Amino acid sequence: MEFFSGIFNFIRRNPLTCSILLLLMVAAPGVFGVFAIIFIVAVLLIVISWALLLWRIRGTQKEMERQFREQGYEEYGQREQYEFGRKKREGEVTVIETEATRKKVSDDVGEYIDFKEVRTPDSEKGSGN
Repeated sequence: MEFFSGIFNFIRRNPLTCSILLLLMVAAPGVFGVFAIIFIVAVLLIVISWALLLWRIRGTQKEMERQFREQGYEEYGQREQYEFGRKKREGEVTVIETEATRKKVSDDVGEYIDFKEVRTPDSEKGSGN
């Protein structure tokens, strides 16, 4: 019964569209048939495109899971980490020395000047405007 109530609600909401479709069915069944076929093909293309999209997403998901397993992240239930292309066991500590950073400006350029602001009684009178 819900199917028919859906059809009646569609007719009630779209009277002009339903009138044109009814007129095509009675006056020009061939034209109505062409429109019906175009509509059916469009609906099928939409359904097929959604199915292909979902199939593609699922395939990509399975491929990523396979690559994840191949890299050894789930070997025998142990979690292993990879650092610089080699396996690193959990809890293992690696110390990597980096080269000393060079100063970007040489030592003979400029100098550091420390200054202190000193207020005199004359400067306090002039700034009180």
